Order: sequence, then C-alpha cells, then structure tokens
Amino acid sequence: MTGPAGSCHCGAIRLHLPHVPNEVTRCNCTLCTKLGTRWAYFRPGSVAIEGGPIDGYVRADAVKPSLTTHRCARCGSVTHWSAIGDHDRMGVNMNLFDPDLVDALPVRTCDGRAWPVDGP
Repeated sequence: MTGPAGSCHCGAIRLHLPHVPNEVTRCNCTLCTKLGTRWAYFRPGSVAIEGGPIDGYVRADAVKPSLTTHRCARCGSVTHWSAIGDHDRMGVNMNLFDPDLVDALPVRTCDGRAWPVDGP
C-alpha cells in the first residue's frame, strides 16, 4: 500500500489505505455522533486491516440495517464499517490517522438523522 497508515488507540489494529481520500464525511446520525467518527470511503478489499481482535455492532434501531460498525475489542476505538449486503464501499474512521493529514481534508456533512429508524 502506498497510502497512509493508522491504528486504534492501543495499536492492536492497523489500517493501511490505498491512497489519501479526497474528503472526510461527518455524519450527524445518532450513532456517528456518539462515536465521534469522521469517515472516508473505499472499495472493500482495498484497505488492509491487520491485527485484532475486532468486535462488530449492527444498529438495532434501523429499519433495515445496512452496515456493521467495527471496533478494537481491546481499546474500543471504532476502526471501520462494512456494508451488509451487496454494496461496493466501506467506511474507515479517519480519526485513527495523522491529524495533520485529516485536518487538511475538506469535510462533507451527511444528514444521517433524516434517515428512517425504528426505536426510541
């Protein structure tokens, strides 16, 4: 991989990107807001994810869950999300990478609170 590398807080999980993303996305859905993530999107398989252990979480309040959020089982850092079903992208938590790199990227906002959910 020629792109940047990042890791969870404890270093047990390492991510290697294929390239620097063009932007990061800040989503205001209830999950992303609580996670404090900034996402960049890539094709599944183009990001090398090493180490572990990794836990997964699927939103129970979603009408039709579309992704699994993954985190380090040791330190709890959210590392990435993977799509449920036939989707051709994954999200990587850019907060795991060099802040100077990430802070220089344009930020796109996503109105995730407008998406339908069931629950409280």
